[in-house]
Amino acid sequence: MILWPVLVVVLYFTIPFYNNWLFTKVLNNNFFYETSNMELEARNIQRFGYSYTVYKDIENMLGKKENVTLLLPSNDYVKTKKIPDFIIPEPAVFYYFTGIKSVWPNSPDAKSANWVFLVAGPRNMAVKQIALVHNQDSLLADYRKYIK
Repeated sequence: MILWPVLVVVLYFTIPFYNNWLFTKVLNNNFFYETSNMELEARNIQRFGYSYTVYKDIENMLGKKENVTLLLPSNDYVKTKKIPDFIIPEPAVFYYFTGIKSVWPNSPDAKSANWVFLVAGPRNMAVKQIALVHNQDSLLADYRKYIK
């Protein structure tokens, strides 16, 4: 009786797609590290890496300010700056990680952005306040060139 469920599971993971998932997502993890670091922050840093630490730095910088709307560049824009292992999340995910409202350049609310995340190159990123309207228009135009 118990042999059938075991046989089904074994056959299921012989399919190449599921076998690849098993070995890359499940069995590739460092279980000893994960069990010794159970707090959420440590697990997020391990899972999301450099990108997550940059998001948390932005949160530390802007978290106390009121009415912040951050303009995020697209991932294609970031790729042109040759920054490895850095991903710009969608605004909902960014809000989940930081609690800061953000928009993409192609968003209908892009004009409401009063802060911008500037990316110049590896380890050369900054968050600046948008001071003048013409600055915002030029930033939006520059960022929109990289949206597919």
